[in-house]
Amino acid sequence: MNDDYNDFKKICRLHIYRHKVALKVLIRHLSRVSGECRIHRRAIRKLEARTLPFDHVWIKAHSTKEHRLKKLVDQAEANIVRFAGYLKPWLDVYDDVASFADKAAVLGTSITALWNKLNEYEPTDPKTVGLYELIMVHHGEWSWRRGEVDCVPADKTRMPLFYSFLLHDRHLMKTDPGFHESVSKAIDEFFPRIPNYQEYRYPDGSTKMVRLPPDLKIVQKSNDHLKYIN
Repeated sequence: MNDDYNDFKKICRLHIYRHKVALKVLIRHLSRVSGECRIHRRAIRKLEARTLPFDHVWIKAHSTKEHRLKKLVDQAEANIVRFAGYLKPWLDVYDDVASFADKAAVLGTSITALWNKLNEYEPTDPKTVGLYELIMVHHGEWSWRRGEVDCVPADKTRMPLFYSFLLHDRHLMKTDPGFHESVSKAIDEFFPRIPNYQEYRYPDGSTKMVRLPPDLKIVQKSNDHLKYIN
């Protein structure tokens, strides 16, 4: 019985490691093509801001390369979302058989570091916290380096599972109405004063987070004048 149990743990751990390596490779590829795409986009903006002869030729050349790279970016993001969807059930299964030390090993961190992150704000029983929560809420993959002040480093390959599930959850927010509704309700319950933002995509492909106006509720009507509160 113990041999079967240990074999099952090894199979789960092996699948998680393999997916983690694949996601790190995909994220590195995504970072490279995204960087090249931004370079061409900035070049187009600089060329459009001036009126020199033959600039339209260079703008067309940069636009063609940017369009090709944008397809590669979309393809890489789709692959990351797909692999993250494959990995999520393995994390849920591994939670049932793994100890806290096993979870720390999968995340590539020490037991002490993961314990400190888990109990940063309030004491928490490690048996009740799954791998997904350790990754997304407590940033279990992150390891501090000298000079860093943010727990989400710019190098996405240092936290491949976090960034992969972040893309996966964003994809579900756009494609799954039930998931979008549940997340919106959770945000409203836990963070009622935080303003809502929505991603706005420009025609050139660049994006910007735009703050949405708060919902207004009628609380009193007198003398044909409406008073509102947020």
